[in-house]
Amino acid sequence: MAKKPTYEELDQRVKALEKEIKKYGKAEEKLQSLEGKYRLLVENANDATFIAPDGVVKFANHKTEDMMGYSSEELATISFSGFIHPDDRDMVLDRYRRRLSGEEVPTAFTFRVITKGGKERWIQPNSVLTAWEGRPAILSFMRDVTEKKRIEDQLMQTQRMGFLATLAGSILPMTSITCL
Repeated sequence: MAKKPTYEELDQRVKALEKEIKKYGKAEEKLQSLEGKYRLLVENANDATFIAPDGVVKFANHKTEDMMGYSSEELATISFSGFIHPDDRDMVLDRYRRRLSGEEVPTAFTFRVITKGGKERWIQPNSVLTAWEGRPAILSFMRDVTEKKRIEDQLMQTQRMGFLATLAGSILPMTSITCL
């Protein structure tokens, strides 16, 4: 038969447990503080930020909702491949699968998404492998570069027109000489 602890032994055990409870309480407070800071960062980021395990958006910040036009609840019910422009889908999904398997994948690329309202947006991703609920997932930061892309396209069109004008200008005097 086991010996019954004395009052002093029980008192020491209670005090030791109280110390442990305080220690865990402080750790919990610190964890909540850190979580609050990270939540503040993510929710106020200029980029869309989301986590996508199994091809579905499980977490999305407000910028993602604003950019895509869907609520977090809606995003969580639709495969994210459905948001990718059909012409870019194979390339993006290939990179997603490769990254999920742990392969290094270049992050410097752009692709198009289709918003809930049917608008096409150009996106520049920065994604990393992470875990979500014990499963591999992709944490993505997406920057909307639609306006930048539009300006670049305008600049290229202007340069082409300038090149054609220069070419036409150099061809026309030659044609007048040959016509004489």
